[in-house]
Amino acid sequence: MANILVVSTTSVIGGAEIVLKSWIENSKQNNYYILTTTDKSVSDFYKDITCENIKKLFFMNECSAVEKSFKNLPKFFINNIKIANMIKKVINKHDIDIVYGNNSLDCFPTLLCKLLYTPKIPVINHIHDMLSPKSSAGIMLKLLWKKTNYIFVPSNATRDHLINLGIGEKVVKVVYNSVDIQENSNISIEQLKSKYDIEPKKKVILFAGRFDKNKNVELFIDIVNDVSKYDNNILALFTGIIGDEQYFDLIKQKLKIVNFKYKILLNIEHEDMYQIYRISDILILTSHTESLPTVVLEAMANNLLVLARNVNGVREIISHDYNGLVFEYDEKVSNISNIILKMLDSDSKVKRVTLINNGKKTINNKFTHHSKVNRVEEYINKLVN
Repeated sequence: MANILVVSTTSVIGGAEIVLKSWIENSKQNNYYILTTTDKSVSDFYKDITCENIKKLFFMNECSAVEKSFKNLPKFFINNIKIANMIKKVINKHDIDIVYGNNSLDCFPTLLCKLLYTPKIPVINHIHDMLSPKSSAGIMLKLLWKKTNYIFVPSNATRDHLINLGIGEKVVKVVYNSVDIQENSNISIEQLKSKYDIEPKKKVILFAGRFDKNKNVELFIDIVNDVSKYDNNILALFTGIIGDEQYFDLIKQKLKIVNFKYKILLNIEHEDMYQIYRISDILILTSHTESLPTVVLEAMANNLLVLARNVNGVREIISHDYNGLVFEYDEKVSNISNIILKMLDSDSKVKRVTLINNGKKTINNKFTHHSKVNRVEEYINKLVN
């Protein structure tokens, strides 16, 4: 049994934290120590994980978030040096066997600690994003990747991307994310729609994710706007967190001139997201890049039809017309809306059910907690033995 220090110095809760929680809850072989931030949403998230194998939580004011202004770069480096020092203290005090950086930017303090203080401690970094070579995490990885023992990535697309950035392919290991298959709830869809103040007969088109430029919410809005020209019984449901305040303001301005009804639900508890999936008729993913979108896995596990842009790791989840639907990167909005209109039509019910059932089969065959835990612990065992 290994003592693993998880470094998760984020300022928001996203897919990386959610899949980490699932891994820890389903892993019985190791002890976990978690170093995270004092941000309330983040600290509350980790405090709420009730597992006997979590031995201790450590909280810091500093996070490894990117400083967007060059004048703030000294603060960025100072923060990460402080985090590296805290990692060293926890290693020495708690007999840590492995340091695990949970998110892309956590690679900086974990590898900095190994470089400066603890050269013999194995380090695993988990990269959940399609990193730009000019990003902070991209630059740090290119400089320091030889200090890491393994880099976990959620898809072959992410693996190939990192190798193209110059990362050694022997250290990059694909570990697919996993999700829960939800059982049928005793709460009816009508009751759930009432809870969220949605008219019972409305057809709900869902956006779920972070409000930032990469998620390309403008395209989602354009698609729903086109759909609403032919079906006035549409409601666009926006759920997620604000990743970029200025971008969110831009989206709110764009929504002032749309022809459809919409509702924005921010910061929904992850445990309640299955309710959002149940009241929705289709999820649309419009991102520019996606390593392996957790929201798509969750939607499929919760009997929701998915229409996704054909980017990166999406191809490793969805086979078009088998377990979901995809559209090409530069597809015309009118063509995308035609797909949606067809799927929302009552005549397509049989096909919808077939796609949804095949989606659930995909989750059971490829994205279970059991398969992920076995994969992760295979590499952990290699490091500690």
